[in-house]
Amino acid sequence: MEKVNNVKLDWNLILSSQKKVFRDKFKDLNADEVYAPVIDMLNKNRIPSRVILSNGRICAYGYVMPPQGIDDRLICSMGFVNKDESYIKKGIDIVNWFLEMASKESRLLIIDGIFNGEEFFTKIEELEFTRAYRIKLIGNLDTILERIKEVYESIKTGEDNFIELQNDEISMDEVAIAQTDAYGGTPDEFLLIQKNHNNITPEIINSGYYGKILFTPSKILHNGEIVGSVQVSDGSFEFFRINTPLLVDLFISKKYQGRGYGSYLLYQSCKRLKTLGYKDIQLWVNVDSPSFKFYKDSGFEEEGEDDLMYYRDFR
Repeated sequence: MEKVNNVKLDWNLILSSQKKVFRDKFKDLNADEVYAPVIDMLNKNRIPSRVILSNGRICAYGYVMPPQGIDDRLICSMGFVNKDESYIKKGIDIVNWFLEMASKESRLLIIDGIFNGEEFFTKIEELEFTRAYRIKLIGNLDTILERIKEVYESIKTGEDNFIELQNDEISMDEVAIAQTDAYGGTPDEFLLIQKNHNNITPEIINSGYYGKILFTPSKILHNGEIVGSVQVSDGSFEFFRINTPLLVDLFISKKYQGRGYGSYLLYQSCKRLKTLGYKDIQLWVNVDSPSFKFYKDSGFEEEGEDDLMYYRDFR
């Protein structure tokens, strides 16, 4: 077995099969636009990469995704040129390379995408990785509003100490603390962005990482405590142009979960989107998260797109 690191390779050819599958799976995205920046950086050795050779031919490959302004994690991708069992066995070297980098830099390692790697999943789980299976949901605004209207109205009229606040009335740190409480101990806890042990997720969201925020995020208090918050973007990423608003984040502090506040914030956001002329809203959710059932009960439907990732936290 031969290992080759950061040498001159034709990554457009190496990733051609993976790009074709991506194009067939995500029909509303332009695969060439999504892959072009990554391939360019790989061809110029601007991001770390490694390939494994067998009998002089590439059998497995891996690379670190371009930095996205989030320095607490290492997001990687890997794949196999085909599903030959002898090739699959060699993928462990790629994973150990990822592990070495993440451990040395005290980062969260996320392997987001293992092309042709179905037979490899068992091996990676043996290395203490956690599986996160996220799917895309999409909902018609009218359907959602009708489904949760009753809950919204009960919250709107029944809480004497219920106050809505806008972005400039409470600090980002206060929101981050409440968000950490909401996601702590759930399958989505790993998504919290940390820097010097402080969550900075709201800061990243407001930076445009998840697209342009469409309106001032809503945050609510009850008896002086933060209940939750919701933020919605236009669904655009640096290389993604989806034209359907994205529910970037909706959280409710644990103390207030199960009391209808999530429905209240979702209803409010959907009403505002309708005034902007939109008809639908989309989101990505972990199927093992309690919020999955909430969104399905609220009128969202599965779109057919999914994302399987494995992570291990060294932070």
